[in-house]
Amino acid sequence: LRVKMDYIDIPILSEFSFLLKDQKVHLIFGLTPSYLVQAQIDDFGLGFRNLSPYLNSWDIGSTGGLKFYLGKKIQLVSKYTYSLFPINRSSANLLSPIL
Repeated sequence: LRVKMDYIDIPILSEFSFLLKDQKVHLIFGLTPSYLVQAQIDDFGLGFRNLSPYLNSWDIGSTGGLKFYLGKKIQLVSKYTYSLFPINRSSANLLSPIL
Protein backbone atom coordinates (compact mmCIF):
# COMPACT_ATOMS: atom_id res chain seq x y z
CA LEU A 1 0.00 0.00 0.00
CA ARG A 2 1.51 3.32 -1.10
CA VAL A 3 0.05 6.79 -0.57
CA LYS A 4 1.31 9.84 -2.49
CA MET A 5 0.25 13.36 -1.47
CA ASP A 6 1.49 16.51 -3.23
CA TYR A 7 1.19 19.85 -1.41
CA ILE A 8 2.09 23.45 -2.20
CA ASP A 9 3.56 24.91 1.01
CA ILE A 10 3.78 28.61 1.82
CA PRO A 11 6.08 28.90 4.87
CA ILE A 12 5.74 32.03 7.01
CA LEU A 13 8.82 31.81 9.20
CA SER A 14 10.77 33.89 11.70
CA GLU A 15 14.39 33.48 12.68
CA PHE A 16 16.09 34.10 16.03
CA SER A 17 19.90 34.00 16.32
CA PHE A 18 22.10 33.27 19.33
CA LEU A 19 25.68 32.19 20.09
CA LEU A 20 26.45 28.64 21.20
CA LYS A 21 30.14 27.96 21.88
CA ASP A 22 31.33 30.62 19.42
CA GLN A 23 28.97 29.26 16.73
CA LYS A 24 26.02 31.38 15.62
CA VAL A 25 22.84 29.26 15.69
CA HIS A 26 19.59 30.33 14.07
CA LEU A 27 16.29 29.09 15.48
CA ILE A 28 13.54 28.96 12.83
CA PHE A 29 9.84 28.89 13.72
CA GLY A 30 6.46 29.78 12.24
CA LEU A 31 3.40 28.50 10.41
CA THR A 32 3.13 26.80 7.03
CA PRO A 33 -0.22 26.93 5.20
CA SER A 34 -0.47 24.12 2.64
CA TYR A 35 -2.77 23.34 -0.29
CA LEU A 36 -3.32 19.75 -1.41
CA VAL A 37 -2.70 19.50 -5.17
CA GLN A 38 -3.36 15.77 -5.49
CA ALA A 39 -3.43 12.59 -3.42
CA GLN A 40 -3.27 9.05 -4.75
CA ILE A 41 -3.20 5.57 -3.29
CA ASP A 42 -1.70 2.46 -4.91
CA ASP A 43 -3.94 -0.47 -3.98
CA PHE A 44 -1.36 -3.22 -3.60
CA GLY A 45 -0.07 -2.82 -7.15
CA LEU A 46 -3.54 -2.60 -8.75
CA GLY A 47 -2.99 0.98 -9.89
CA PHE A 48 -3.37 4.45 -8.47
CA ARG A 49 -6.76 5.76 -7.31
CA ASN A 50 -7.67 9.35 -6.42
CA LEU A 51 -7.64 9.97 -2.66
CA SER A 52 -8.24 13.76 -2.83
CA PRO A 53 -12.04 13.70 -2.20
CA TYR A 54 -11.43 12.14 1.23
CA LEU A 55 -8.88 14.74 2.37
CA ASN A 56 -9.06 18.40 3.36
CA SER A 57 -7.71 20.70 0.64
CA TRP A 58 -6.09 23.14 3.10
CA ASP A 59 -3.84 22.49 6.08
CA ILE A 60 -1.76 24.57 8.48
CA GLY A 61 1.41 23.23 10.00
CA SER A 62 3.63 24.38 12.83
CA THR A 63 7.24 24.60 11.63
CA GLY A 64 10.45 24.64 13.62
CA GLY A 65 14.11 24.14 12.83
CA LEU A 66 17.76 25.12 13.09
CA LYS A 67 20.23 26.74 10.72
CA PHE A 68 24.03 26.74 10.95
CA TYR A 69 26.52 28.51 8.69
CA LEU A 70 29.38 26.20 7.73
CA GLY A 71 31.11 28.88 5.67
CA LYS A 72 30.30 32.16 3.97
CA LYS A 73 28.21 30.46 1.28
CA ILE A 74 27.28 27.12 2.87
CA GLN A 75 24.36 26.60 5.26
CA LEU A 76 23.05 23.53 7.04
CA VAL A 77 19.28 23.87 7.54
CA SER A 78 16.93 21.39 9.18
CA LYS A 79 13.17 22.06 9.45
CA TYR A 80 10.23 19.98 10.66
CA THR A 81 6.54 20.70 10.03
CA TYR A 82 3.72 19.14 12.04
CA SER A 83 0.12 19.41 10.89
CA LEU A 84 -2.17 21.21 13.35
CA PHE A 85 -5.37 19.68 11.95
CA PRO A 86 -6.43 16.20 10.77
CA ILE A 87 -6.04 15.65 7.04
CA ASN A 88 -9.20 13.50 6.85
CA ARG A 89 -12.49 15.18 5.95
CA SER A 90 -14.27 12.97 8.49
CA SER A 91 -13.28 11.33 11.75
CA ALA A 92 -13.65 7.89 10.14
CA ASN A 93 -10.68 5.80 9.12
CA LEU A 94 -9.00 7.42 6.09
CA LEU A 95 -8.70 4.15 4.16
CA SER A 96 -12.14 2.65 4.96
CA PRO A 97 -13.90 4.10 1.85
CA ILE A 98 -10.98 3.06 -0.37
CA LEU A 99 -10.39 -0.53 0.70
